[in-house]
Amino acid sequence: MFHKTPESVLKTFQHMSDQEILAWCKSARVLLAAKKARERQYLDRRKKRGTHTPTDEVMEQDQLLMAELLVYLEESIAAAERELLP
Repeated sequence: MFHKTPESVLKTFQHMSDQEILAWCKSARVLLAAKKARERQYLDRRKKRGTHTPTDEVMEQDQLLMAELLVYLEESIAAAERELLP
């Protein structure tokens, strides 16, 4: 949802319906998982070549943060679906 138009990025949760928030969370989950996978592949390629910099260390920490955020998104989506769907 938020990745399609600039207007959707600017729309805050307080101005979204529950269904819109759920759709945003699902979209964010897909995009974040793809970003995490891309960066993991990048880091693995660099490690295989023996390349390691301070930026790689930060990106490894980002991997942990993204994993945690994905868990929170999953939990939020599950809770919202239980609440919104019959």
